[in-house]
Amino acid sequence: MKTHAHEDNATGIQVLLEEGRIILISGEVNSNKFVVILNKNEAIYETTVSLDTKFIDYLDSNTLNGLTKPIYDEASNLLLSVEMVDNLLVSALGVEVIVDYNDDFNKIYLGSHNV
Repeated sequence: MKTHAHEDNATGIQVLLEEGRIILISGEVNSNKFVVILNKNEAIYETTVSLDTKFIDYLDSNTLNGLTKPIYDEASNLLLSVEMVDNLLVSALGVEVIVDYNDDFNKIYLGSHNV
């Protein structure tokens, strides 16, 4: 494990990914912790985003309601935008979502959880 300066740019991150490194970016926004994990699995770039909902009780649920639906709608709109759809193979949204990428979509579907 190696810590890099937060000033690393996209080119530096790209080089690390091409070397087979897994990049973990962690931070905090308004006391809410988040983690982004980037890695390259053969020819596929994988990005995982996680938000600690410990202090956001209404998000710590798989239930859509008046509070959570706008958040999921906004995230869905982003993931389904033209820019993203043209560049994404698979995307998922939920509480503790796990997606194991595979060239066979049925294996992705069967190997995924909480999607």
